[in-house]
Amino acid sequence: MAVRQQFKAGEALATVALLAGICFFAILAAGVINLFPLMFSLGLVGVAGMLLLMVTAALMPSTADAPRSLLNRLLAVVLVVSAVWPGYIAYKYGAAPGVSPTRVVYWGLIVLWAFWFMASPVMRRHLFAQLAQAKLFHLVLGAYALWQFLASGFSITPFVSAYYLVKLLFGGYLFYLIVLSVVRDADDVERLIVWIALAAVAVSLIGVVENFRKANLFAGIFPSDPEQLETLEWIILDKSRSGAYRVASTFSHPLAFAEYLTMCLPLVAYLGFNGQTALRRWLGVCAIPLLLGAIYLTHTRSALITATIVVVTLTAIVGIRAAAQHRHFLKATLGAFTLVGVVVASIGGAGILTELTLGRDAAERGSTDARLVM
Repeated sequence: MAVRQQFKAGEALATVALLAGICFFAILAAGVINLFPLMFSLGLVGVAGMLLLMVTAALMPSTADAPRSLLNRLLAVVLVVSAVWPGYIAYKYGAAPGVSPTRVVYWGLIVLWAFWFMASPVMRRHLFAQLAQAKLFHLVLGAYALWQFLASGFSITPFVSAYYLVKLLFGGYLFYLIVLSVVRDADDVERLIVWIALAAVAVSLIGVVENFRKANLFAGIFPSDPEQLETLEWIILDKSRSGAYRVASTFSHPLAFAEYLTMCLPLVAYLGFNGQTALRRWLGVCAIPLLLGAIYLTHTRSALITATIVVVTLTAIVGIRAAAQHRHFLKATLGAFTLVGVVVASIGGAGILTELTLGRDAAERGSTDARLVM
């Protein structure tokens, strides 16, 4: 009884100390921002906030576990918002960095995850166990990052290249660690795939509407700051090629939009084949033709080639599964015909894919040559 009372008293003391620390931090931050330049103040406040997180995390009991459901929901929000909100639209106020819904939810997730990573040994053990389960993959991933750093050293401007490489890798690798920390089982994985599929469907529908209007749909919500508008001018430029309008949806370029949909295509196919509920399977089945149609509207050759390979591979998997149903003669027969059709289509389509790769006109051939030079 005495131990329990002591624990409650300590818990109350920690709560009071945390609230007092937050109040003191808020007063200190306001004073710093009034006394020093904005960017310096933001950096100083960020460092102080990190120290406050560390102190608060140290007060947590060693058996504390992270709020997994909350982190999963935040992760889903980030996956949807980062696709649906145009990444090139951010609003600036004075000299402060640009603010957008994507940055708000992304950094909110990072701060919450960082706190619980420091506060919860349970989360740390889970992350290290996840990393240990795929040692070869993570070794290759680390070697790839090392190779990028070595390659940046041979750039004309090595320091600038290394700086932008760190900015590029930091977000992606950190987000990957967050996913490994939050996801615990196959159910968590499939739920995230559902949200990715919904986001892909949303941006595909936006792309279809853009194709009808033949113009960027978000010009009306561009920031009013003249400097930002100057950098956004190229977004609304006509990106047609060979007379065909190229759709970009919420992305800065048709190629980026096409690459995103191409990466989502196997995930929606997974839902269509293996979804745990009928609704999820229907979502995957209906999303496949929509994504393929949006990829076509981008008129991006690399994405069209990759999407074709993905569709052929998925069709072959369906045929193999059906042909293996020896107890169902009709399914096995249809599967065998499907496999024959895949082989015939692959042989017949090889010439078309080769022509797409080389370029069908001067503009496409010039684009191919530029990539070879790069």
